[in-house]
Amino acid sequence: EGEKILLFASSGMGKTTLASMLPDPVFISADDGARKIRNPKTGAVLRAIPEVRSFADVRDALSQKGLFKRGQTLVVDTISETERWGEEYTIATVRHEKGHAVKSIEGYGFGKGYKHMQDTMALLRQDMDRLIRDGVNICLLAQESAVVIPNAAGLDYLQSGPKLYHGKNFSIRADYYEWADHVFRIGYYENEVAGEA
Repeated sequence: EGEKILLFASSGMGKTTLASMLPDPVFISADDGARKIRNPKTGAVLRAIPEVRSFADVRDALSQKGLFKRGQTLVVDTISETERWGEEYTIATVRHEKGHAVKSIEGYGFGKGYKHMQDTMALLRQDMDRLIRDGVNICLLAQESAVVIPNAAGLDYLQSGPKLYHGKNFSIRADYYEWADHVFRIGYYENEVAGEA
């Protein structure tokens, strides 16, 4: 089976460049990060699936038979932007419990929209799991953000992680943490560059 990787960092830290060096990468570019990147080892332009502009497009690409081969790495750049597309998809496809359409994720009522979003993003994981079973690696790139984590033993604290929805009752971020085999963060605060004296 393939590997499930979640990689997050601030903008400009090299997520896309690092992902371009994974085994035989194929990109779904939900944002503009890969447009000017070349593979640092080969200089080749990154291979990307064209015309992916919505959550439905992402799901269509993931379900295309033969599009991805065993040993390849599908890179979703970024899952943060794909989640935004998922919100648009949810609003367009999931009706309010009273049967009418809503105009925003808040239109479902107190917290209910985020449960619908969680269900929508679970569909994406199911699609990716089929590829994983076929031996395709999945690497999800995400922007970095901080959320408040409740701490029963004392003060709540900030936790850095992928920019995915995290609330009191529902957490898409936690779902993707649990789904991934490997979670990596690129940071620069802990690094030191030593030059010649």
